[in-house]
Amino acid sequence: MTPVVGLLLVLLALVSTAGAGLELDLGRLRSGTPWRAALLRALVANLLVVPACTFALLRVISPPADVALALWLVALAPGGASAPLLARLAGGEPTRVGVLYVALCVSALLVLPLMLPVVTATHIPAGHLLAVTVGLQLLPLMLGLALRHRDEARALRHAAMLRRFGSALLVMVVLLLLVTRGAFLTTLNATTLLALLAMVLISLAAGALLAPAPRLPDALLACVRNLTLALLVAEGAQPGGTATLLIAAYGLVMYVGAAAGTRCFGARPPLPEQVP
Repeated sequence: MTPVVGLLLVLLALVSTAGAGLELDLGRLRSGTPWRAALLRALVANLLVVPACTFALLRVISPPADVALALWLVALAPGGASAPLLARLAGGEPTRVGVLYVALCVSALLVLPLMLPVVTATHIPAGHLLAVTVGLQLLPLMLGLALRHRDEARALRHAAMLRRFGSALLVMVVLLLLVTRGAFLTTLNATTLLALLAMVLISLAAGALLAPAPRLPDALLACVRNLTLALLVAEGAQPGGTATLLIAAYGLVMYVGAAAGTRCFGARPPLPEQVP
């Protein structure tokens, strides 16, 4: 991945997670009960259904080891940093989006180091994993929460600005990935290309089918995987290897699919605060 794309992905992560924090209402969050059903369904979709479908997919296609590693890293790393932005653009209710996003971020820290050595015999630098998650996801989220606590009206105005800025960043990321990884996609065989597309469809379907209405925001939260963590682990396991290129290529397929879904099915104003 080029330095420019990497920088834009980091900036997109900071904008998206800070925006989620600005909109997260802790007063509503403390009630707990209204969010349990949506949270449980999201965890089942991301931690059970997506990995199980990935296992079945790999059994069918029997890909090379680097392809299998890339697909497992994608499957076991929910909670992509740009997921809250897309979920809100698709009409997701702010507190529900924030609750599910935080849960997926934390679950990735637990599931990835536990499951990846089992399915691929690849070990993870736990310190790097924790540093990336805290620095790019949890700290910006906490900063947004702190600003909301101080001035709610200003926080919501800033959140709207960040959504617009994040949308522009997302377009730039997709275009640059198309330029930098489009040629690499043409070198892949049909089976690998279909596997990348299948992973996007699997995560979208898992999030949508198990979610309470509205389904699209939860589907996008499931679709946008944590590519920062996936790339970090892939590069640590195989420096300069094909798995890193495959994950970057998957990012192009993922963002195009997520953006298309948001454009086609989420073209309405984000929902106000309401109980799911």
